[in-house]
Amino acid sequence: MKRVFINPFFIYVISFFFVLILYQLNWSKLYPELSLNLYFFIIPSIFISFMLGFVYFFLFQKKGEGQQFVSIKKWSSRKIINSSILVFVLYGLEFFYAGNIPFIAMVLGNSQPGDYLEFGIPTIHVIIVALSHLMLSVHLNRMYEEKNSMHLIFVLSVLVCDMLTLSRGLFIFSIMIWGFIKLHYIKIIKFRHLIIFCCFFVAFSYLFGFVGQYRSAYGDPDYAEQILGASEEFKKSETPTPYLWLYIYTTSPLANLQHAINRNHEQLDDFSDFFVRCLTHQIISKRIMNLDDEHFPLIAPNLTVGTVYYYSYNYLGYFGLIFTYLYLVFMLFLIPLVSKGTVYFVPISSMLNALVFLSVFDNMFITGFSLALFLSFFILISRRFLRFFKESFQGY
Repeated sequence: MKRVFINPFFIYVISFFFVLILYQLNWSKLYPELSLNLYFFIIPSIFISFMLGFVYFFLFQKKGEGQQFVSIKKWSSRKIINSSILVFVLYGLEFFYAGNIPFIAMVLGNSQPGDYLEFGIPTIHVIIVALSHLMLSVHLNRMYEEKNSMHLIFVLSVLVCDMLTLSRGLFIFSIMIWGFIKLHYIKIIKFRHLIIFCCFFVAFSYLFGFVGQYRSAYGDPDYAEQILGASEEFKKSETPTPYLWLYIYTTSPLANLQHAINRNHEQLDDFSDFFVRCLTHQIISKRIMNLDDEHFPLIAPNLTVGTVYYYSYNYLGYFGLIFTYLYLVFMLFLIPLVSKGTVYFVPISSMLNALVFLSVFDNMFITGFSLALFLSFFILISRRFLRFFKESFQGY
């Protein structure tokens, strides 16, 4: 059972199926009805992913889950503490550069909604985020591998910094990595695990919406329902408003994709632009293209994401959706293949699973979320090449 929840293809099946079900609640009057054409793409992609999940299982999970179980030198407490201090120092420099701490500024009322988006030292912030979250995944894996809770010091350091910078997305990303790594070390998923997860999900969803309400709607539930387009179905359900935020964040990307399809505007039909914008990481694409010139249909100005497929459709229509799905399949096999047989397989595959789950919101493989994953990927590629050249020259 647990292999289902650590298999990226099954994660794709679960996440997109879950969104399709939630969409049927019709809690927002902003949402268009899903078309048959979109169903004819999403449902086959779910079915194909389900089949590919078994291929992934036989390649990476059947024997040791792709991890090389070797004895590794345990990290000293001093090394763990020093790495934690380094995280606070790096983020401290950013707080000094910004002149404030976003969370404190929000609590004191000294900031405006959206100010947190401009936080950080240009370019340096991206590097700090990538390194800290890569090390977070490594520390989490070592915590369970070594059975050493001292690693929690570093993990909590990163989570605290995510909260201080109001980075809800990164905070969720970190929690998801933690959950996927934990699943690797659970022999059997028991009923109590499911109960704990459900309680955590309910509490965390409320907290997620509560923070969003204060960050974007000044804490006013009526204003929140107004800007989110709460429908009569939601109001009759008497569901607390913070849960509406979770619903909107989860389902509005699909609504935006459908809205773009309904508008039937002229796609750009340029494969080179599609490749750069939709399949190339943003640290490169934003230096090649002017992304500020994009003006694609949205159901509301404040709801700006549209699943992993949104920009693909706007640039290349349904062919863009197909190419993007093939790109996902390629990455879901390539990255585990490179990390297979190493002690980094679990951290990397856990980050991969988190990115796949979050693909219902956006193309996470080209955003800052994926930098930690690609950083670890290039480190492993470099090590393999260095080992290859070293072994080649030993024969001379």
